[in-house]
Amino acid sequence: MNNYQKITDYLNKCIENSCLSHAYIFYGPDEHAKKAIALKFANKILSSDSNFNPDLILISADTDEERSISSIRQLKKFLILSPYYGKYKIAVIEAAEKLNIYAQNALLKIFEEAPNHAIIILSAKTIDSIPET
Repeated sequence: MNNYQKITDYLNKCIENSCLSHAYIFYGPDEHAKKAIALKFANKILSSDSNFNPDLILISADTDEERSISSIRQLKKFLILSPYYGKYKIAVIEAAEKLNIYAQNALLKIFEEAPNHAIIILSAKTIDSIPET
């Protein structure tokens, strides 16, 4: 995890300076490291030591069309609600490049209409695998 120290330092400074964005993209070949950093970042924002937080949702993208769009619909319902604790609700979406076109469009709509308390972290193998919009 030491290879990612610059990244974690930057993310920690964002938290300390209250300069959080509504979305982040973590990309690279190491799936485990991306997930670990994303969850550590989310838990630090939420002031939580556990991945079992009602203000945190982890979504694994699925190539099955119905499950993929269903997950994004679930995400929308999750983000609409006010946070239970603190200021934010955070979603971590693993393997975002696997989302089908319908799920990508639904996710884009969520980004456009996201409430101020929402932070979405996308994880992907490459930056090019995420649609530009």
